Amino acid sequence: MSNGKSGVVFTGAEMYLKTTFDSVKKIPFENIKSAEYDSDRTINNKRKVIEYHRVIVSYGNGEDIEFSSEQFDSDLPYKLIAKLLNDFNKRVDNISSKNQVVQISQMSSEILELYFRIVIAYLKDDDGIIDSREYKELISLMTKIKVSKQLANDLRKYRFEDKEDLTIEELIDQLKNQTNKDNFSEAAVEQTLAMDIIGMNSDKLDTIKDDEVLVRMLNRLNISDKQLKFIVRKIKADKEIIESRMTDSEIKEVNKELAAVASGAGLVALGLLTSGGTVYLGIIAGFGVYRGIKYFSGTGEAEKFGIRIQTLNDRISQLRIANAYIIEDINWLSQKMIDFALKLRESNELSSELYKELELIINQNQSLADAGSLIEDDESYSERELLLTTILESLDIGKYNELLAKNINKVYADEVIKNVYSINGDLDNQSEVNDVTLRENIELDELKAAHTVLEDIGYFDTKASSIAQSKSLAKKGFSGLKKSLFSGEKDE
Repeated sequence: MSNGKSGVVFTGAEMYLKTTFDSVKKIPFENIKSAEYDSDRTINNKRKVIEYHRVIVSYGNGEDIEFSSEQFDSDLPYKLIAKLLNDFNKRVDNISSKNQVVQISQMSSEILELYFRIVIAYLKDDDGIIDSREYKELISLMTKIKVSKQLANDLRKYRFEDKEDLTIEELIDQLKNQTNKDNFSEAAVEQTLAMDIIGMNSDKLDTIKDDEVLVRMLNRLNISDKQLKFIVRKIKADKEIIESRMTDSEIKEVNKELAAVASGAGLVALGLLTSGGTVYLGIIAGFGVYRGIKYFSGTGEAEKFGIRIQTLNDRISQLRIANAYIIEDINWLSQKMIDFALKLRESNELSSELYKELELIINQNQSLADAGSLIEDDESYSERELLLTTILESLDIGKYNELLAKNINKVYADEVIKNVYSINGDLDNQSEVNDVTLRENIELDELKAAHTVLEDIGYFDTKASSIAQSKSLAKKGFSGLKKSLFSGEKDE
């Protein structure tokens, strides 16, 4: 369920459908005889095409269960669900239920520690160290999964010291054992782990099979080519939301595409895919139930970018928390440096062993500093993209002037706005000019200042901006009438 309000969830023994009004329908898999799908289209009195979908599930004992788009989300893949249910008895020999929809962050500390020990061991698998880019990815993942302070402290010995005494294979076996003990799906956790590890390599998504260390890791996690294809496409979709400034409707289309890929990939982990914290795509996560958050940017603007805005806000929050993890690690390394100085004073000489220890501490400090810079750059980029999404690509000068009428700060506000929008000359004389667009290569501070000005004057407030826009249109109409009259006099 992608938004926690409506969607569909599969477990090992049944399927659950949920409406936005907390009504839940359970569809057991046991003894299914058939599942029939039908659809229809009608045109309402507003000339809008309405699609109707229905599935009837029949059981061996004569009972039927029906669900349709009148009860549940119209974007659920009803036809695909019917096909899956029809094929269920042919493809499944044993029906059992394991928890496949609890997020990784909600699992036991034992599972989480093993999970991150595997990630850390993977990052060290090629050269024995975690460099600044890898450290940034690791800290970002810890933030997304909401690792507790205690667990972060416990994992530090694996991050910064060679304390791991198990191989990656042994760690995976222990993770499987703990997963089964806690009654979670083994495959779901493996697929989520694969998603997180591939996500750390988002710069090489098109050449994954050239990375021997990564391929070796995916083989250990039993990831098939089809599953890899889905994971790569999903991570690309997450990136596209940010980089391509996708609208909610465009994201919905990507959602449909991914559902088609996921249906044949044998994926069970979609309810667990917290990686990226962004697009929970596919049947288990809840198909096509994005609603977006309501964001009113003046009258006439729809909530086109609700998902993108929420994604960027979440990302910025996570990056700020990531900085807190880095500060904790810096404090730990600082104490380690103090301990080293005491050790050096006691020995009264810099032996080769002490030199290696000093070199390691210095390199780790540098990696932390570099990772902090990478996170800061990522945060600035995300803030800029968020502001570019919310500030509007074009400005209604008439409405803007009306909202600032008699405002003593208008001179300052005009200068701020002219730094961001392509405007020349005095804004007071340009109320009749059509909407002006954003300049290119705007600095983050300029965007922040412009957004603050527009927010303070009520440009984004639906009621205030509606009144201002009405006044602006009235003035434009009156001005046009005067021009027409004067033009007529001259003609005479």
